[in-house]
Amino acid sequence: MSLITHTSSYDRSYRRGKLARSIAFLERPFLHRILWAICVALIFSYIYFITGAIRNGVALSGAEFRMASLNNETTKLEYTYLSLANNVDLREAYIRGFVDSLRPLYVYVTSGVTPALSLSR
Repeated sequence: MSLITHTSSYDRSYRRGKLARSIAFLERPFLHRILWAICVALIFSYIYFITGAIRNGVALSGAEFRMASLNNETTKLEYTYLSLANNVDLREAYIRGFVDSLRPLYVYVTSGVTPALSLSR
């Protein structure tokens, strides 16, 4: 028993009729306008989103450049701060108005189950 498939003339004419109906449906003027409107909308959407992606890329590169320059400036300011902070000694502090505390206050961690800070005089 062989499984040879063949189509009858009825099937072929049905398919041809279905194709003709599909083509006739697509040839309606109202449907043409709708399809063209969808195509135009898709093209404009594509252009809009590509333009947005390009703008985002340009903004990202500008932000990266700005971050690099701010990082460089921060490094310079930290270096200046550390060099100035290392030059301050006790004599310089007294000249600038530092006063020793008569009753120093210390913070320490208690040796309980949960670590908590407490004050000691």
